[in-house]
Amino acid sequence: MKGRSRAGKILLFLLLLCIAIGLILPFILDPALIKNLFVSQIEQQVGRRITVGDARLGLLPSIRLELFDVAVTEPDGTAVFFTARHVDLVLRAWPLLKGEVVGKRLTVEQPRVELKRLASGVWNVAQGGGGASPSTDEPETHNPLSILFAVQQVTLQNGTVVITDEFRDDGLRVARVESVDAVLTVGASHKEADLRLSGAIPGSQGTSSIGLTGRLSYAAKPVGIAQPDALSVLPAFQFDGIAEFANLNIYEMADFFGPRPVPPKVEGFANLRSDLSVVPGVVGYDLILSNLRVDLGRITMMGNANVAGLLSEQPTFALTFGSNAVSLEELLVRFPVQWVDPRIQAVMMERKIAGTVEILSARVTGVTKPEPVLSMTGELKVSQGQALVG
Repeated sequence: MKGRSRAGKILLFLLLLCIAIGLILPFILDPALIKNLFVSQIEQQVGRRITVGDARLGLLPSIRLELFDVAVTEPDGTAVFFTARHVDLVLRAWPLLKGEVVGKRLTVEQPRVELKRLASGVWNVAQGGGGASPSTDEPETHNPLSILFAVQQVTLQNGTVVITDEFRDDGLRVARVESVDAVLTVGASHKEADLRLSGAIPGSQGTSSIGLTGRLSYAAKPVGIAQPDALSVLPAFQFDGIAEFANLNIYEMADFFGPRPVPPKVEGFANLRSDLSVVPGVVGYDLILSNLRVDLGRITMMGNANVAGLLSEQPTFALTFGSNAVSLEELLVRFPVQWVDPRIQAVMMERKIAGTVEILSARVTGVTKPEPVLSMTGELKVSQGQALVG
């Protein structure tokens, strides 16, 4: 009896194995089928069309799908939003039996993302089928984050991000972040992940570096506030971590973010470090910088900053800071007199005002529409002051 029972179990196992092989064999023989399933799943999440140049399927040491020359277009198909030379996805075997492509590890080589603020003021990332999660417990199916959180680890290698601003009246602005490497390690709950990212910003006088470490997670958008149609598609996520920038070219940063023309006297480099949080806001996202430290030559500034309505047409911003004592001449190299109220400019030039200035406390607030409009209040301490009187 025992022998028959054992033989029956063996036969049953072999039968189940044959059925499993029969079900999975079409996928093994036809990588295009797996590719189409995978691409279809991603298109549903991001609401954009995806094209793939070539697809290969490997079986050893693990089942993996390789895609080459991947491109993701804008929703209207007129431009390319994302490209990657090579995508390597290590697959889970059993979900294939149900016609699902589920990955364990995802590696993307040479990705390139085109971020644009169009002439209308709308960002291209606010177009498409990505949605918001209604709660942290039940993230919505149509959320691009679910693509990343479905795997154990996502690795980006040698990427490029191009940021183009067509909204400004005084000319087109373009910034690039190159050599982008990132690792996203997803937690067991698949609702949060640890992120490490580094990159380089090329410039006319050298390269600046950027570093980002922290935790990315699902988040709920504010309840009861209707988002504009262009922003309702943004995924609801939260990031908490630390941002570091080294050797930032002040002139080039001023040219991208500030009004033109930038006074030629603006020069030098800055290092920045801050705790960073990004959360869903009333409109778009809110960015919060705390424990902010900026070193600009002999000037050290410390404080806090926030941007409300990031990725909306008219974000508002606020900066509260103080600084060490520095000569007025050095201060005006970093913050030129042309950026000061014309009435104060006239007095400073006419009276040849000089001395040492310490910013005890200052607050700068403003809005972009599309050019920055600023207001500033503060308390300064002036020593060794000089001025022409009479």
